[in-house]
Amino acid sequence: MKQKTNKNRVKPEVQYGSRTVGEILLENQLFKDIYPNTELGVDLKLLTRNPGRLPVGVPVDGSIVNDGDDHFTFVENAFRGKKVGVRRNPIFIRGTFVNVHVKEDGSVYPTFNRPNLDKDLSFETFCRGAAKELLYYSQISNLN
Repeated sequence: MKQKTNKNRVKPEVQYGSRTVGEILLENQLFKDIYPNTELGVDLKLLTRNPGRLPVGVPVDGSIVNDGDDHFTFVENAFRGKKVGVRRNPIFIRGTFVNVHVKEDGSVYPTFNRPNLDKDLSFETFCRGAAKELLYYSQISNLN
């Protein structure tokens, strides 16, 4: 069996030379507000979810805190790969044609579901169904 090789691939050390990550980031316009700082001669304590040393080249999500003179502590996030956050504008009413969302300030707004238009559901039928749902929701929930 023949193995595939990518002959066009350039090794990072050939492409970038012996530059540091900070220098590469400064050249990229997406990272204009990043400043490469180097702390010399510091103690760093790692609080990670796995025992032992960190593998080389594997990024770890977490926070680093300056505890005092020349001492830092890194704490790995407890949620591996999952971003936990507040769901913005949750659905208050989920309908067939229309969903009603609630903003943080308590105001509501409708969004239309994407119709699968075919011979059973025409555009006119979708519009009439959405209008009926909106009128029904306004009567039952006082969304005025």
